[in-house]
Amino acid sequence: MKKILFLAIVAILFGCTDDRDINPPKPFSIKATDMISIRPASGVKLKVKSQLDSTIVDTVHLSALEIVKKTTIIQYNFNNVKWERVFESNQRDTISNTPCLKMYGLDIINQEGNYVPDFIEATNCILIKFDLHAPYGAPRDTLAYIPNATLRAAEILIKQAYEAKDIELVIKTFNEAFTFIPITGAEYKALKAKNLQ
Repeated sequence: MKKILFLAIVAILFGCTDDRDINPPKPFSIKATDMISIRPASGVKLKVKSQLDSTIVDTVHLSALEIVKKTTIIQYNFNNVKWERVFESNQRDTISNTPCLKMYGLDIINQEGNYVPDFIEATNCILIKFDLHAPYGAPRDTLAYIPNATLRAAEILIKQAYEAKDIELVIKTFNEAFTFIPITGAEYKALKAKNLQ
């Protein structure tokens, strides 16, 4: 009788084990292969047309493909500090119909599942071309910028998705929300002067 009672107690104890103790929920995290696409904004020419294709050739701004090929770094401000990230060859998509630059998803949500504000909450984000081996202070060319309004809209979507643990919406936002507009350094300075960047 005692043996039966003991077995019944053991069965109850093991039967009450919460399934979450055996299979804890997976942390909200981004894979190292998840990327952020920085695409041309709507209306930006994707490739240079030859003189035969069109009599209108923009000699001031580069096409999206040229920007993707020539951009060396992305520069932005966060907490009054200027940050710069270099683009490697695997961070340039020059073969898709819509060329784009790539940043790592880990720049927004790290492998531990923590939200990282440095890029997504930044301002004054520009794409720059220069020679990495040139001496300090060598000239740099501003090729394009990501409007602050674009960053703020992406920030809202990503924060909402992060708080809801909606990884699919985070990845969708990574792929669609970040867009650049071609611009020259002089034009960007003029935008900043009017607080329109």
